[in-house]
Amino acid sequence: MQCEATIINVNYRLAPENKAPDGIRDAYAAVKWIMEHGKDLGIDGKRVGLIGYNAGAYIAAGCAWQFALKEFTTQLKCQIQVCPLVGNAYCRDEEDEFFEEHELRQKDIQNHYMRCLAPDLEVVTKDMRVFPNLIPDDMVKVMPATFIMTAEFDICKKHAEDAAELYRKNGRLIGYGCVKGTHSNFFMDYRL
Repeated sequence: MQCEATIINVNYRLAPENKAPDGIRDAYAAVKWIMEHGKDLGIDGKRVGLIGYNAGAYIAAGCAWQFALKEFTTQLKCQIQVCPLVGNAYCRDEEDEFFEEHELRQKDIQNHYMRCLAPDLEVVTKDMRVFPNLIPDDMVKVMPATFIMTAEFDICKKHAEDAAELYRKNGRLIGYGCVKGTHSNFFMDYRL
């Protein structure tokens, strides 16, 4: 398939050795450099999009937010979040049928989050640098057009649904899809 696109995969500092939002800062610096040096790379630096899977979707969303903060969003053309890990759904006290159905303990998930992201659950659950689904509406309205995809049995499905609603209500959602009958690694499932 010919799509006339250049894909650049950027490295960023990983958790748990590095806490949020270090990865977002790294990705923002890399994408900004790519935009500024597009001609040197043989690409159009004014036609850049972001894509990320799971924690990478967190990085893409956070990076798009950084561009919005610095008023460079017109340079970003889109973002695609696949099975995004972008919300604080696991840190809320509400019941979640996914956890009940799969006999997962919400406290175990929360503890894992804290080891990977930040030291204080109370502070983190309200921090948009850790959970991009908390980005305020006025910022989301100037973020790039967004497509979100998840899977029926994805542990992050609630994050994807919340993200889709956030971008939809702010006029930035261009599509949402949920692949039925599979898990978050659906793109690796040869039967699809």
